[in-house]
Amino acid sequence: MDYHGLRQSSLDLPSLIAKFNSDTPNVPRCLIINEVGLLFMIGGKENNGAERFLRSLLNTEKEDERFVSFCYLSIVEKATKTTQRAVARFRKDPRNKDLVEKAEGRIR
Repeated sequence: MDYHGLRQSSLDLPSLIAKFNSDTPNVPRCLIINEVGLLFMIGGKENNGAERFLRSLLNTEKEDERFVSFCYLSIVEKATKTTQRAVARFRKDPRNKDLVEKAEGRIR
């Protein structure tokens, strides 16, 4: 599948992360995470950075951000071993039970 066509911006990874970290990103942060997730699925030179960014969001307090990140990280087969372990830990954490069930219902 061509994930390029699903992108809603032409911003590169550093620009997306800067916008995400901004006090006033001008768009919902989940949309930025979605863009980063698509970059991760597309692969290429920004893949490693996109994967690290998504993995870091598994620890955020914001459930919607954890949800979107978890969805992307759990469906991409080319994830690194570090990410695979982080996703496995995330799944096992009882605090994430409802989020994981909700995500798996959407992923399938």
